[in-house]
Amino acid sequence: MLEPGHRSLLLDNLRPPAGYQLDRAVAATFSLDLHALLMAPLAFAMFDAETDGDGSPDIIALLEATRRHSNHISIFCQAGRISVPKAYQPILANIEESIHEVTAPKEGGIFHPKVWAMRFTSDDGPPLYRLLVLSRNLTFDRSWDIVVRLDGERAPMGERSQVSAINRPLTGFLEALPGLAVRPLPPDERAALGELARDLRQVKFEIPDGFLDVSFWVSGLAGTSRSPFGDGHGRTLIVSPFLTAGVLGKATSSGGRHILISRREALDALPSKVLDPFEEVFVLDTVVEQAEEGSDVELTGLHAKVFIVEHGGKVSVYAGSANATDAGFGHNVEFLTLFHGYRHRVGIDTVLRGGDTGGIGLSDLLAPYVHPDGGPTPETAAEALERQIDDLRHRIAALPMTLQVELRPDEDFDLRVTSDGPLPAAVDAVLTCRPLTLGSAFAHDVAPAEPVDVRFDRVSFAALTPFIVFDVTLRRDGETASVRFLVNATLEGAPADRHQRILSSLLDDRSKVLRYLLFLLADPDSVDVATLELIRNAGQRSGADTQHKASFPLLEVMLRSLAHNPARLDPVALLIDDLLNTDQGQRLLPEGIEKVWPQIWQARQGLEPS
Repeated sequence: MLEPGHRSLLLDNLRPPAGYQLDRAVAATFSLDLHALLMAPLAFAMFDAETDGDGSPDIIALLEATRRHSNHISIFCQAGRISVPKAYQPILANIEESIHEVTAPKEGGIFHPKVWAMRFTSDDGPPLYRLLVLSRNLTFDRSWDIVVRLDGERAPMGERSQVSAINRPLTGFLEALPGLAVRPLPPDERAALGELARDLRQVKFEIPDGFLDVSFWVSGLAGTSRSPFGDGHGRTLIVSPFLTAGVLGKATSSGGRHILISRREALDALPSKVLDPFEEVFVLDTVVEQAEEGSDVELTGLHAKVFIVEHGGKVSVYAGSANATDAGFGHNVEFLTLFHGYRHRVGIDTVLRGGDTGGIGLSDLLAPYVHPDGGPTPETAAEALERQIDDLRHRIAALPMTLQVELRPDEDFDLRVTSDGPLPAAVDAVLTCRPLTLGSAFAHDVAPAEPVDVRFDRVSFAALTPFIVFDVTLRRDGETASVRFLVNATLEGAPADRHQRILSSLLDDRSKVLRYLLFLLADPDSVDVATLELIRNAGQRSGADTQHKASFPLLEVMLRSLAHNPARLDPVALLIDDLLNTDQGQRLLPEGIEKVWPQIWQARQGLEPS
């Protein structure tokens, strides 16, 4: 429990169990990095070990992973919190429809949970389920965070009523997500999310070692739980990067010897008397705010949120997204796991010293905090302006927007961005917008308190994207604040073959198509060394050599798949069909495949599904 020496990577926790594949995944996050999101399908497809020479994901692996899994993933994030990538990648088109911006239902609240709920299926076993409850967002942030992983399967019939009651906060949270979305979800995606929520009502999760039970705590939605700091609690440990006096007062209203761990900036901003009830107050030691020797991951800063509340010999442990703030336990949408255990096994002192395993304890990372003289640090004008511009970005992104595409006679396109109502009013604000695929020089001004209605004429096919960049600048009282974020608009009027044309642009020579075909035919659970070498060598060949030599191993691999695992030919059929739909794609298919593929596919269709 909270062992700093035990590192857990998100991608490792997303990886399916052996012999299983992802069937459905739903994720919730406050902020979203699109390139970080691209890593999730790689984990689901088990291809994350494949990299190009510069260490970035192999484009073939990434392309197949996003094509295979984008229709099985739903991502919900706070409106206005999609970051703008340094460069647009056409492969983002494969996941754009999986991303849904949402708003919190309570005034002034934000959507702040960090959750993954997944169902994995296998031909040889029952469905398996996994829940990840995190304190980190879907970004490349390198802060100290936590992850709770719960694996489970359907409970026996006699236990399902009890399990359903325990899981009700989780399933209610998932069922509420479509209603929070800025744009309506497609009916089939909404139905798939509802089916997963219904499944999870019956799932009995394995209880981690040292605990007696597990349940869930949700705030910010109708009928959700009250603060964990109720009457009659004892000693409390709080780990939280953000703080308010109100929550700290409730946490220390009874009991004693409380402990607080936070960031120096958050502690400096509080009156010293708020910290008086705490026996000890800590910050991360600057010496350990980095990776241990030999680690390739450098960690800095505190982002974990944990609350341990002792009740005599028992302990309640809350872990997840909520900060120790009035918003975190009030109008924000938050998600925490709740464990109960015995104090001697998972209590505060055990967590601080690292238990009886001899490992690193939480206290090994900490340094005592001393409040500065002169009282709390007051909020500066610049910090106040940052709060105001954050509120403005959320209100802008909460407005549904549409990007309308119109084909010109010269084969270029005219684009029109509109909103379903006026932008929020904002004094001294300068706003611009543009498609993510166009540079800042193409941005158009948009007026606060007016609807968005701007045109971008004569753009190429490559510029078609629903991702709209908004730049917002506020100038007040001599201070300036700027923010840039993405809005995922509804894309209307795009060419029907847009995804096929993007596919052909990414697979821009026959060697890449050959590598892709071999990748599809490889076993995603255990790609053997010989096949990997074949895939790599196919990508290194060029010209006539590729066309002549590659056809024989490709035919051999196809026939082997037909004999031993014909289902691997199904995504091959989709790829070939997509390439045949465009002139460029037809030219990219390996030479001679049109002669052998019809017979192979006919034989596949005559077999029972495997």
